[in-house]
Amino acid sequence: MANTKIYLKDAFRQIKMASTSDKTFSISYRKMDGSFGSKSECRNRSGHIHKRKSDFSSIRHETRQAGRAYLEYKTSTGRWQPFEIYWCLLVSFNSYTIDHRY
Repeated sequence: MANTKIYLKDAFRQIKMASTSDKTFSISYRKMDGSFGSKSECRNRSGHIHKRKSDFSSIRHETRQAGRAYLEYKTSTGRWQPFEIYWCLLVSFNSYTIDHRY
């Protein structure tokens, strides 16, 4: 029997590792209104975000942005469209159900 679950920490690690190459993955997620969505051909875009020097305003900004994944997906026209999603709303990663306990 194949393992159909993945821990959130492992999905997080694989998404972060994907920022060093052009590897893509698929996700499904719960939207804020309770409906579900999915995206295929996603990639991490956090490597594209310029890190600023830590001062009080940037620390406040990072705190507001905590818990989000900064991703982009390929549209039907072939362009990369950026989007953000909360980690706690991810349901599956590459067809593996995400276990949020760890």
